[in-house]
Amino acid sequence: MQLIKFVNFTHLGKSDLIRILEKRNSDEIRSKMVNRAPIPLESHLKFCEHLKKDNSKLYFAIYVDSVLAGVADFQNINYENHTYEPGIYFVNDNSIIRSHITVALLQVRLHYRLYNPVIRVRKDNLQALIFNTMKMGAKVEREDDEFYYLSGSRINVNNEKELGVVYWDLAQLEKKYILQYEY
Repeated sequence: MQLIKFVNFTHLGKSDLIRILEKRNSDEIRSKMVNRAPIPLESHLKFCEHLKKDNSKLYFAIYVDSVLAGVADFQNINYENHTYEPGIYFVNDNSIIRSHITVALLQVRLHYRLYNPVIRVRKDNLQALIFNTMKMGAKVEREDDEFYYLSGSRINVNNEKELGVVYWDLAQLEKKYILQYEY
């Protein structure tokens, strides 16, 4: 079985953080980001160090069999309302593993009680729009000149049936992968 591993940036060493920055600063990935400017190494390392004290953000490196597959982040976290702004990028085009990683992220959301995503997608990022709407079931709520704003798939912890589906999805995934989380 393949291993899917999520590692909080606060647990990563400098070499892993540098490798992540190199991927993030690549033209292909950076062009789809909310912030499209290249990030300097020193700024990145300071940002990652600051994450240890900032409870409004979570960043996870995603590995498949020890190979970096992407990064998932949760920003503007409001623990009282269980809301957050999600972000994710992948470094390869394997759509099956992307879908499975997204399901595995449900465990992170449950762990941190992040039930209500508030999604922002650049209008020129058709791939992210399709991913969020077609694969994740998000709906476009409004738009402006630069972004679509979507309501994502909520986790209703007060509905046993809906919560049961989430746990069933995770259990099915665990039949195919070893899932590890370093919070």
